[in-house]
Amino acid sequence: MAQLISDRRDIDFVLYEQMKAEDLFKTEKFSEFNRKTADMIISEARNFAIREILPTYAEGDREGVRFDKGKVTVPACFRRAHKLFAEGEWGAMTANPEWGGQGLPHLIAQIASEGWGLNIMWFYFCINNYNNLISN
Repeated sequence: MAQLISDRRDIDFVLYEQMKAEDLFKTEKFSEFNRKTADMIISEARNFAIREILPTYAEGDREGVRFDKGKVTVPACFRRAHKLFAEGEWGAMTANPEWGGQGLPHLIAQIASEGWGLNIMWFYFCINNYNNLISN
């Protein structure tokens, strides 16, 4: 399968050389994080995308989404991916820790979600809907 997410070297260059992400960890709000934790989160998110999300593309296209009598049915492969997404608390990366979130800087969360958020919109909507509900 072709690699559909960015090369990790490119990610690190943009994140640490251009965006100076390590400066975020010097602030009081994000002082519990460091480059090592950010790299670990990004690596795990990338692995999740490669193992669980990207394989759903072909099967999801073959099975398709159905709308029948007012009910939407998504491909079965999406259910497993969504279950693992929820269990991994990927939707709560930037949410306030007081509400069960991880309190991660948005910059790191955006990079981490690159493997699913921009390629499969329903994962991206899960994250944003959660954050909007919590914020408002």
